[in-house]
Amino acid sequence: MRQARHILGIGLAALASLSFAGCASQQQGSDFWMDHLVFVSSRSGANDIYISDMQGRNVRQLTNDATDDATPRIAIDGRIVFSSRRTGTWQLYSMDWDGSDLKALTKDPAVNNYRPFPAPDGRIVFISDRFLKPHVFSMNPDGSDVRRLTFGSVYNDYPVVGDDGHIYFTSSRSSKWEIWKMGPDGTMPTQLTSSTKNIKEIALVSPTYPDKDARFTNRTTMLPTFGFYTQPRIVFSASSSEGGNFGIYRMNRDGSDLRELTANQMFLNRSPVMWPNGRILFTSDRSGSTDIWSMSPDGRDPRQVIADPAYDSTS
Repeated sequence: MRQARHILGIGLAALASLSFAGCASQQQGSDFWMDHLVFVSSRSGANDIYISDMQGRNVRQLTNDATDDATPRIAIDGRIVFSSRRTGTWQLYSMDWDGSDLKALTKDPAVNNYRPFPAPDGRIVFISDRFLKPHVFSMNPDGSDVRRLTFGSVYNDYPVVGDDGHIYFTSSRSSKWEIWKMGPDGTMPTQLTSSTKNIKEIALVSPTYPDKDARFTNRTTMLPTFGFYTQPRIVFSASSSEGGNFGIYRMNRDGSDLRELTANQMFLNRSPVMWPNGRILFTSDRSGSTDIWSMSPDGRDPRQVIADPAYDSTS
């Protein structure tokens, strides 16, 4: 169970789920986050963080500052970690599910710290430009014990952490942006893709979330025969050209079996996030405004979750 639902960094502590309408400030466990989501919206002016149920109802604003907040993710203790530019540079914060008990995790003047992603051991992996180029770092949940994990004069971005603690990220070290994998301590970096596409955000799908795979063809009907596909997978957004619309793709974690999950490249589909209920959340403008959608790990059953004239996004 732990590996199945830690894709987004949510621990499976045995915490009772509270009613969303409740007022008590408590840490929330996986049961709560199975049925709720956090997202970014500009409906109040700046990009702030909101929470809703998985049907996009009962929307509640959690942050309210004049600058932008971004990339909310759920930590292993049920708190929300996110990036904010409220001090002039991007820094990392955490808060309870209802927006209370706000804590600054980084306070580095003239340095940007952003894109937090919780790891299974409770640490938070993030990007920082404290050495000029953006690199991958990790720290304790309270912001202590910061460790640098990538080195060199290259760019690194969009880190996510797998069930076994391995870190997947994008890097320009092979002359263009590709997906790489490394150990929890930054050891053994390995390139997974060699693509002609412009790769951006990454999400991870556990093998315990199977999808349908057309592996065989019925010789009589010549129709595909579907079976369950349970490989651990990487989901990522990419465009076929610089400045082009983004689609969402899937491949095995060893880089094989690349497939596109969003077929219509006329629209922007990006920022995939794996949610504990087994569905992929992503940002799309297919309905005329930028909203949040969900789909199964094989790209089937797309559903609009957040529908609002304002800008809404998973990141």
